[in-house]
Amino acid sequence: MHNRFRLAVPVIFALVLGPAPARALHDPDVTDAEFQCQYKTEIIAWRNFAKRISCVVSCERDARGGGDIADCSSPFAGSTQGCVNGVNGKAQGGICKACNPDTPECYPASQNCPDLADAELAPTQGNADTVLSEVYCDDSGSGDGLTAAEAKCQDGTAKSLARFGVKKATCLAKCHRLEHRGATPPGSCPNDAYGKTQACIMKLTDATVLKIDKLCSPGLGAEAPECHAGKTGAQWVQEVEDDVDDLDPDYICGSPSGAFLE
Repeated sequence: MHNRFRLAVPVIFALVLGPAPARALHDPDVTDAEFQCQYKTEIIAWRNFAKRISCVVSCERDARGGGDIADCSSPFAGSTQGCVNGVNGKAQGGICKACNPDTPECYPASQNCPDLADAELAPTQGNADTVLSEVYCDDSGSGDGLTAAEAKCQDGTAKSLARFGVKKATCLAKCHRLEHRGATPPGSCPNDAYGKTQACIMKLTDATVLKIDKLCSPGLGAEAPECHAGKTGAQWVQEVEDDVDDLDPDYICGSPSGAFLE
């Protein structure tokens, strides 16, 4: 996982909010420029997660038509490798643009931005590869092999989880923007003062679970690969939700300054 050692939260926050997660607050204030770097990096990293999954979904479809299935797994090969390299390059450039010239002190120290961007992208890339290996499990040992309906379930699940990851991260990033503006108390996310973040996440979660179940649940007339072992839409979504929640304090690190963004 993408973890960094963090210093203690200032005592006043500890008294108000109770015990805080162990994360470094190297800079007592996060400037507007630093927060913009954090905000955009979190969203870019999860967009990279989604686009990486999209590259593999296309590869898996091609493999069913005679393409090389080996191209579909990291470190990838062929056109899939080109697809992944392309989305990585765009994400790297986006982070470098967002974080120049003011990178938060709680981000990894680096002599150059490409290395910093690679470090920030690595966790969501790893999460994407893990999800993909589970969704596109080997079903060849089942009695019917991988049927067309089961393949549809795999593709739909992968695409739904890709969208969920980036949308959930965006819900959280917007909540932190409210914190930074001083519109909601520091450390309150995802429970912002207006209820927007909670509503954003709930609506997204419900829609994603329903979509996956429609594509995969036998009870709804669909079919899932036997290697999914009966995993429900809620269980798939929870897995990615946990990943987003775990990485959120690493992308939005430091103490909100209460300064207002333009």
